[in-house]
Amino acid sequence: MIRGRGLGFPAVHTEADFAIPCAFGDEIAVEQRVVGLGRTSIRFAYRVRTHGEPDSPTRLTGATVSVVMDLDPRRPTFRRPVELPPDLRARIEPLVVAP
Repeated sequence: MIRGRGLGFPAVHTEADFAIPCAFGDEIAVEQRVVGLGRTSIRFAYRVRTHGEPDSPTRLTGATVSVVMDLDPRRPTFRRPVELPPDLRARIEPLVVAP
């Protein structure tokens, strides 16, 4: 939740494609990108590789869609998707990259 705003970003869709298994004790690096910004949602993409080996093969790719949700029970939009506030959109837009 974003403190003071009463907003949360719960995941509403998640997908993953596993290519190479990870074993207990493996050190991995998770790359996260913002690949989409909707009116009320944010789409993230992920790639998992071996930590410290930037040219290592991809072990997993995935994506998550999170919705901007009102978590303030005093408002009529409580637990409903709401528009991403303009100031947050302005901070996130420069981070959006092609999937």
